[in-house]
Amino acid sequence: GEQQGALRWLPLVLAYTGARIGEIAQLRRDDVRFATPEEASKGGEAGGSVAEPKRRKGVYFLRLTGEGEGQTLKNRASRREVPLHPEIVEAGFLDFATAVAAGQYL
Repeated sequence: GEQQGALRWLPLVLAYTGARIGEIAQLRRDDVRFATPEEASKGGEAGGSVAEPKRRKGVYFLRLTGEGEGQTLKNRASRREVPLHPEIVEAGFLDFATAVAAGQYL
């Protein structure tokens, strides 16, 4: 059958983001975010959590921080927002992420 969970998404997200494996492996559902075009153009801490899988015009991204319990980053400069490539969105990553309970690891 088709691979699910980390076996499917971890390699794809790594390939499309260039992030470190530890940064992606520690992501929680709440780290998958959305920003409208207006919010995205402002930069900084924008957007809301992807609480529902409906598609809206804007940018989906991963918020890489060391804020959550068990989350760490290599250094302060590693804190960033990484846009999700449209291919990952099209492949169903948002459906996977929204199926995970809030606060849980992806």
